[in-house]
Amino acid sequence: MFVLQNPVYGEDYKEGYVFFSYTTENIVSAGLALFQACEMKSGLPVSHCGIISGPGRCLESTTPTTREDDFIREYVNDPHTIVFLRKPKGWTPEMAQKMIAEGRKHIGEKYAYLGLLGSAIRIIFSWGFKLFPKLRYKDDPLNSDKTTYCSEYVALCMRAGGMGKVGCLAYNPENVYPSTLFEDKEIWTDWNANIIQEKLAKGKLVV
Repeated sequence: MFVLQNPVYGEDYKEGYVFFSYTTENIVSAGLALFQACEMKSGLPVSHCGIISGPGRCLESTTPTTREDDFIREYVNDPHTIVFLRKPKGWTPEMAQKMIAEGRKHIGEKYAYLGLLGSAIRIIFSWGFKLFPKLRYKDDPLNSDKTTYCSEYVALCMRAGGMGKVGCLAYNPENVYPSTLFEDKEIWTDWNANIIQEKLAKGKLVV
């Protein structure tokens, strides 16, 4: 994974890659990262995620509705936003197209405000699912099938892309959060040493 700086489509990011972001000095972003603290193992805060859908484009479930957006303008060029990028394990162009096709089926769906509230309640009262781990696989009664939030949306699209129920994708997508996805080592391709050196040489910050 690396932090995008001056990204080039086809070289630094491709369709089907997943971006994660965190906006500094933003109380909502900070609050979302805080409520996921039990999931964070790397120490890197993330509060949002979406799917690259083309050059400078992304699919995301955000307020008020799921939509296709300008990835570069909204995230990469925002001086207060840190962007991380991850490549799904076994990525192929065919996988990417399936993910994007699934994502576009949900465009226009309303954001799951109540679902997010239900998630917060579950995390707090199950002590980060440590007390009741089976809740991960259960429906959230506050989350309607007609609404979605960012990580739920990404998990659904990754499943549809052919990854199936691997790692945290085995959970009910309603109980998958940005940090849950970000930290899962079973679903991402690690950047090799050569790629890291190439990025550093081009002035791209690698973590």
